[in-house]
Amino acid sequence: MKYEWEVSSQEEGTRLDQFIQKKIQEESSEDFPIRFFKSLLDKKHGFVNGKLEKFGSYRVQAEDKIVFYLTKEKPQECEVLFNDEAVLAVNKPAGVLSDPKALSYPKTFLVHRLDKETSGVILLAKTQMAKKNLMKQFKEREIEKSYLALVQGKVKEKKGMISGPFGKKQNLNGNSLWGTVDKGPLAETYFRVLELQKNASLLEVCPKTGKTHQIRAHLSEIGHPIVGDYQYGSKKMSNDFFSRHLLHALKLRFFHPITKKPILLTAKAPLDFLEAAKKFKLVKRNLPNDSSPSVFWRKLKGQRRAKGPVKQKGKRRFPY
Repeated sequence: MKYEWEVSSQEEGTRLDQFIQKKIQEESSEDFPIRFFKSLLDKKHGFVNGKLEKFGSYRVQAEDKIVFYLTKEKPQECEVLFNDEAVLAVNKPAGVLSDPKALSYPKTFLVHRLDKETSGVILLAKTQMAKKNLMKQFKEREIEKSYLALVQGKVKEKKGMISGPFGKKQNLNGNSLWGTVDKGPLAETYFRVLELQKNASLLEVCPKTGKTHQIRAHLSEIGHPIVGDYQYGSKKMSNDFFSRHLLHALKLRFFHPITKKPILLTAKAPLDFLEAAKKFKLVKRNLPNDSSPSVFWRKLKGQRRAKGPVKQKGKRRFPY
């Protein structure tokens, strides 16, 4: 449910979370603890004068326009995609930390991470041997990954590559912003357009490297931030509200640490992603689910570099 208020002079100086709690209590019979509102603000449910505000400690000012989205969220369970004596793979819901305890598998070992708001395939090792093997595969870039990203704007290139030195750029509201820098390790991201509309596009994205926030930062740098990713420049679109950035880890291909056989995993896109795609009329056909990321990469050998500030000197390289 959407709530909107304008702050009066008498309410000026009140903490945002306390202001929202009082207003909700006045307008409904609901009585929630203050930590409930802090949690929803952290999940991007609050806006002040049209801008995202994640901190309950913000002191409201007279004539501030507050928009708050109240949702009662139920605990989400992880769909198991693969499970044997060495490896466990699950479809991580958005909003769940990449942590064995948070994923309800405390006796496993984490070998890679997804951002909290990113949904999709995540691998866990069940033994120290499997952990060492899988982490080596990630380090040597033997593991292939592809993502679905719903981005703002109409992407002109049908396919492309974004690359350049990558690192931390600045801090924003207590969060680190990453992106292209003058000096740093190389980051490469490949993409192709699946569907297009005037104000949004659906992409399949394959990161060759695995830097922090790489996909989010790279897409923002070419002028197409992920919808709902307010940290990297996404704008609030009309009356639509997205409580997370719409990025989903669709596929992951790895070699089994014991059998050495390649295994391809596919995680179905969650309901919130599909509903958002439908809002933008971006689901005219089925989402890709029949090929590994390496097949997609091999088809990219004729792509042009995406327009934007990201540049790379020297001969162009293609993965795997």
